Amino acid sequence: MSDSDDEVLKVSASIGDKGFLRELKASGHAGTETAGENIVCAAATVLIRTAVRLLDSDSSVKVFCTAEKRGKIIFVLETVPDDKKEWVKGVTDCLVLGLKELADEFPDRIKFKIIK
Repeated sequence: MSDSDDEVLKVSASIGDKGFLRELKASGHAGTETAGENIVCAAATVLIRTAVRLLDSDSSVKVFCTAEKRGKIIFVLETVPDDKKEWVKGVTDCLVLGLKELADEFPDRIKFKIIK
């Protein structure tokens, strides 16, 4: 498999001082399979969508999310109240661990980096 930009899912997560997600960007497709038939992309998509929807489900946590086209998402955590920081850190930890595991297991399909 080639390592072309179209065949690699690139995910970057900006993590704040307190250990919770500030921003996540994902773009691309993890492999040559048709969209919707790729288990690596499906796994990353489920992890990201679940984290975004979970964080967005609490009205005191302010989020901005855009998915302008298939295969691209930008998610920004705008406001985290003090009493929600530990919860947001837990959501962040689950998301980051899942994405790291995917990248470790499928390094030719997903590139994941953390930005401090």
